[in-house]
Amino acid sequence: MSSDDLKSEWLGNYVKLNVGGSLFYTTIATLAREDSMLKALFSGRMDVKTDDDGWVLLDRSGKHFGTVLNFLRDGTVPLPDSRQELEEVLIEARFYCIEGLKNACEAKLEKLTQESQENHNVASIVIVKYPKVAKAIFASTKRPIVKLTMNRYNNVFSYTSNSHDNLLRNIECLEKYALMFADRVLFIKDVRDKCEQNEICEWGFYWRSQKLKSIDCIAIHYSSEKRLIKVEFPESRIHEEMLFLLSISDRQLTDAELLDVAMQRGSGGCTSSGVTATGVPILALPGPSDQPQQHRAIGGDEHDPPGEAATTSVAAASRSGDEDVLPAARAPPMFPRLNSSTSGSRASFANPYRIGRRSAQPCKLLPVH
Repeated sequence: MSSDDLKSEWLGNYVKLNVGGSLFYTTIATLAREDSMLKALFSGRMDVKTDDDGWVLLDRSGKHFGTVLNFLRDGTVPLPDSRQELEEVLIEARFYCIEGLKNACEAKLEKLTQESQENHNVASIVIVKYPKVAKAIFASTKRPIVKLTMNRYNNVFSYTSNSHDNLLRNIECLEKYALMFADRVLFIKDVRDKCEQNEICEWGFYWRSQKLKSIDCIAIHYSSEKRLIKVEFPESRIHEEMLFLLSISDRQLTDAELLDVAMQRGSGGCTSSGVTATGVPILALPGPSDQPQQHRAIGGDEHDPPGEAATTSVAAASRSGDEDVLPAARAPPMFPRLNSSTSGSRASFANPYRIGRRSAQPCKLLPVH
């Protein structure tokens, strides 16, 4: 069919286009405005195919043909901000040989590339103050989450001399991670007040709203006169859990498998080596291969009445090499060790105590001198 036949058939020089199933109405003057393939198609230099209803068939996707027509009508058109859609429009502009639209797409793509390079050194950390906001963030993202709970005012005791430096080191570590993994991990800083949380400084590693691991950076330090809060910076443990979170987020795990991983990592009762989940100090005893060390942790003052029991808890390393924190145990007052032949209720203190799992090495209560 020639161009003259098309002009006589289409009233008012309007043409009906069927582009990949999408229907468009336009004029021949619009299609011939740019020196493009569409102008050649409707100027008689190329044959066109029509169906029984008079629609001109073009074997192309009609997704962005409206953008192409608007550029031919006005000489300019708003381009999409998405890089993928912008590249799709560029492909259509190259196919139809529309030079102006092609140049506009290439210029915006170059601008997006420059902005992406500039934003590579920009990161964001979400600061959360209310529990509902934190839950909404957990439910709305599919990325792994690293949350640092930071509330240095949630403390009834004084801090040790280097605690404030370690608080800053924990914050700086979160900021460095946010710059390194801005596109892969969501970073949250939880600053809720003391009436809503008890943690002073704690790291939490989450994926799909499941806590995989938590690291408590607080320990209770006992000096000769008073109790002090000691803030630690367990850098190696934080790096280890961060690498584990990145590695497991690339695996396609089911919810059951993810729950099993979380249980294996021991997120439910994981605390630092200095304090239990309930805030009771831990008495750490050395293993056979460790150098002998003694730590005394007593729940009350040295001048408490003799009838009041001191509260301690014991932590022992399991044979598998993972760090386990055994539940807090209330033991009788510590007296000098008695011989096994000694009769009475205190004779049992000469025997070693097993607290926790059977796989843990036996722990002995140390006398208070």
